[in-house]
Formats: sequence, C-alpha cells, structure tokens
Amino acid sequence: MDSWANQTVPMVQDNYDATTQRADIHRANSGNTLVSPGTTGTIYPGPRVLGFTQGISLSTAGDQSILLGSANYILDRIIMTWVSGTPILAAGGIYTAASKGGTALVPATQLYTALTALTSSLPLTLAVPNNLHQTASTLFFNLTTLNILSAIVDVYVIGISLDS
Repeated sequence: MDSWANQTVPMVQDNYDATTQRADIHRANSGNTLVSPGTTGTIYPGPRVLGFTQGISLSTAGDQSILLGSANYILDRIIMTWVSGTPILAAGGIYTAASKGGTALVPATQLYTALTALTSSLPLTLAVPNNLHQTASTLFFNLTTLNILSAIVDVYVIGISLDS
C-alpha cells in the first residue's frame, strides 16, 4: 500500500547554497516595503505611524495640521496621548481638508475627556471604514467645542502606507 507516510522526501538538497538559492524576503531600499525576489508584487508591512503632531491645542479654534509621510494609505487608527492640562469640554474632528472640509475621518462629536493624565491615551472613533484608501497627505484637527482650560495633546496617525 502506497502512502505519503512511507515516501522519502529529502529535507536538504545536495549542493544547497543558502546564500544564492534561498527565496528570502528582504527589505527594499526604501525601507518601507517588503519584496520577494523573483516576484513583481509588493508586500506591504502592517500598520505603522504615518505621521504625528505634538502640541495640538484643545483650546484653540481653527485648523491644526497633522502632516503625514504618505499620500496613499489605509487608515488604521488615530491616537491622542501625552495630554497636559485637563480636557473638560473639548470636542472636535479630524478632516482631510481645511475648515472641516473633505472627509471627516474622526467625527466632530469626538470627546477628549477620557484623557485624564499625561500618560493616558485615547484611540479616536473613526468616521470612515478602515478599508478605504485615503490620499490626503495633511490632515486637519478642528474643534467643534473648545476646552475651557488650556490643554495640549499629541496626535498619532497609524495606517498602512501604499506608496511605492
């Protein structure tokens, strides 16, 4: 009776040269994509920080810019952290264009009161599905309700870059 268990399969080939014959995945020169030798496709790594801005004010009206290092990406999450001050009333969103224009990535109703200490973090509620390609290389934080006291935070935008 022939079965797979009775067959001999060589585990190591004779004259195997690991330095020239291996099908190894390696980092491309750009440092942000993975490619496999002999293939034409690109394998994108998991989510990473696409951009961040330190010192976003929760008590200032108008647009505050968040510059991204990618112009084609899938948004995974946006996190606020390192609060100095106490967010009491602050509410507002993050948009793809100035003056609350474009797409609202974070809704205008997002509250920031959960940021209670310097080391607390707040994953923001996304208003868009995280499977859509985004192309805005600058995002705009704009408050709907200003905080009554001075409060400063850092904002981190995390996603998968699709830039080639």
